[in-house]
Amino acid sequence: MTYKNYLGNKRTTLSISISRSIKDYLERYQKSMFKKTKDERFKNISVLINNILEICVRFFSTGNNLDELESIIKVPKKEVSNFFNELLVKVNPHQYEESIELDKYRPIGKLILNSYMIYRNFALGNFKLENFSNEEAIRFLKLIAKFLIQNKLTERFDVYSQDKNIIIEYRGFYTNIHYIYSKGIAGLMGYFGLELNSFYYEDKYTQFNFKITPLLRYKEFLIKQRKALCDYNVNKFISVDQMLKDKKSHLWVALLEIDNSIISFKDYDSGKKIILDHLSKIENIDNKDKLDKNSYFIRNTLKLFSFLNWISIIDIETLEYHFNIIEEKHPVEYQIMKDIFEKLDIL
Repeated sequence: MTYKNYLGNKRTTLSISISRSIKDYLERYQKSMFKKTKDERFKNISVLINNILEICVRFFSTGNNLDELESIIKVPKKEVSNFFNELLVKVNPHQYEESIELDKYRPIGKLILNSYMIYRNFALGNFKLENFSNEEAIRFLKLIAKFLIQNKLTERFDVYSQDKNIIIEYRGFYTNIHYIYSKGIAGLMGYFGLELNSFYYEDKYTQFNFKITPLLRYKEFLIKQRKALCDYNVNKFISVDQMLKDKKSHLWVALLEIDNSIISFKDYDSGKKIILDHLSKIENIDNKDKLDKNSYFIRNTLKLFSFLNWISIIDIETLEYHFNIIEEKHPVEYQIMKDIFEKLDIL
C-alpha cells in the first residue's frame, strides 16, 4: 500500500473504548501541539488519531510487531545516541571483568576528566545549567540510564529525588566491572557538582545518595573544585574499609606501591625457590631488546628485585643500584639477593 491508500478520502467508522486517561491525554496533546506549531496534523483529535494509526499500520506492514513498537520508546534520541558513541568501547566483557580486578581500589585516572568534558558539552547543548533543578538533573541522568540499559551496559539504573538529594540505584552484570563503574559514576558526579553523602554496595548493586552543591549550576570550569569533589567521592570507594571486605591481594598491591614497603618471605629456602622460578622464566624469554643474553638477564634480574622494593635502580644502562634493605633487619631477603648477585658478579 502507498501513503495515499492509508489516508484515502473514503471514511468508515470504528467504534472502540479507550480509557479516560488516554482520551484526556490525546486531547490535551492535540490542542497543545496545534497551538504551538499550527501543524495540520494536529488540527483536531480525529486527524491526530488517524495520523497515529497510519504510522502504526505502516510500521506493522513492514514486518514489525507490537513488541518492537513498544521498544522504540526505550531508544534514545539521535543526539543522545551520537553522544554515547563517543564514549563506547567495544570489548569482551568477560575478559575485561578478569583484567580489571586489581584496579578496583586504585585512584581514578585522568580519563574521567575527558568523560566529564564529553558529558558537559552534551549537557550544555541540551540543558540550561544555570536552571538545573533536581528535576532537570534527574531528566539528564535518565537519558543516560535509557542508553545504558538499551545497550546492556547495565541491568538497571534508576534515578529519583529524595529529601532534596538525588538517589541513583545501579545494578550491573559483572562484579568487578560494576565496582569500577560505580567508582567512575561517583567521580563523574563529583565533576558535575554532586557530593556523595553515602552509598550502599553489594555484589553488582550500588545505591548512591548525592547532595547537590552550587557547582552543578555553574557553567565555569572550576576544575580544581570539581576535581576535589570527584576525589572526595571516589575516596569512599577506595578506602581500606572497602579493601578489607574483599581479597587480601588488593591491600597488598596498595601497600607494595609505597616505597617504604617490601615483599618478604617466611624463610630462606621457600623465598629463594620463588625468586629462582621467576628468574628461570626470564632466561627463557625471547630477547628482542638487541642485548646479549647475559646483559638482558642481568637487567631484568635487577628489575625483578626493584619490583620487590629490595633495591632501587639508579641507572639500568650501567647496572647501578642501591640497597633498600639491610642484612640486620631483613636477613632472609638480603641473603637471597646476595647469593644471586654474587653469581651474576653484580654485587
